[in-house]
Amino acid sequence: MPTLPDWIPGLHPLLVHFPIALLFAALFVDLVSLFARGREGMLRAANLLFLGGAAAVLVAWFTGRMAADQVFIGAEAQGLLAEHTELGEWTLYVVAAYALFRLPVSVSALGRRTAVRLLLFLGGLASVGLMTVTAHHGAELVFRLGVGVQAVEDLPVGRPVVAFDSASTADGGLVRLEDGAWSWAPSRAAAWQGAVTWLEGKPGAFRSSLVDAAGRGDVLELELESETLFFTFSEPFDGVQIDFEADLSEFDGTMMVAHEVAGADNFRFASFGNGTARLGRAESGDLLVSESGDADLAGWRTFRYVAQAGHARAYVDSGLVVHGHFDAGSAAPAGLRLNGTGRVRLAFMSLTPVFNASE
Repeated sequence: MPTLPDWIPGLHPLLVHFPIALLFAALFVDLVSLFARGREGMLRAANLLFLGGAAAVLVAWFTGRMAADQVFIGAEAQGLLAEHTELGEWTLYVVAAYALFRLPVSVSALGRRTAVRLLLFLGGLASVGLMTVTAHHGAELVFRLGVGVQAVEDLPVGRPVVAFDSASTADGGLVRLEDGAWSWAPSRAAAWQGAVTWLEGKPGAFRSSLVDAAGRGDVLELELESETLFFTFSEPFDGVQIDFEADLSEFDGTMMVAHEVAGADNFRFASFGNGTARLGRAESGDLLVSESGDADLAGWRTFRYVAQAGHARAYVDSGLVVHGHFDAGSAAPAGLRLNGTGRVRLAFMSLTPVFNASE
């Protein structure tokens, strides 16, 4: 069976033109049928085109969900992708409902009335308008941000590139960027501890040191015996993209990325450990897992967690390992939680706020 080239993110880019063509053709034929003589044949043609368009929207929506999980994009595109996904779902509901509603109405005695025919046309116009807005968002992803088409810079346009050294900041490697974003490359073994808010554990309850990681240079090593560590960075965000590089090979436990942190016992999370990635939430101290997936965590790995507009995705080495959904809450800080024993090595961590496309 032939396979698609690597540069095509699934079937979605090949199929999205079918609903656009079918629905615009249906709207045009429906408009002509309002004025043409012997319009019954054109009315039937419009009905078939709307039904075909609805089926094509279903296929485009289904393949689009798969494509969204196959592309690895930066923070600037995350908000637009979330809105495109939501609009695509609404387009499916509206177009399918309209196509199924107009079929019996248009062929009934009621459908022969000019006023009813005009109302049906206006309903089709609204459906095509919604599809057009959805398609415009998709075009922005491709032509403005290069999603699925070309290599995209992982940092948003205009965000500065920061060089880290021991004198770069008094926060021990924490550098604040635009829009509340920050990057953290630990440069001293303990200075970073004063730049975070501690929810569980405390400085001195674990060993923190800089160790040589060959080509990565000095990295932060945290050694835990039994203490749970949980700390956050102060800025509250609605949507976040958190990136970090870590080695969990000598850690028996989980490294958890938390967001919407309302306290030590209430937050949402993505956790990585023991060959598994999980998504879920903590409520009154209970950890409730909603989705999980297998993940190769041996050795150094790059991690990404994106939570925005009710979508949560966790990546390991640019590959999606688990995708879930949640009811978005209010803006709150994000942070890290370590629960287990052994050593965790951390090379860097960065957080970029993810905004809706309209913000």
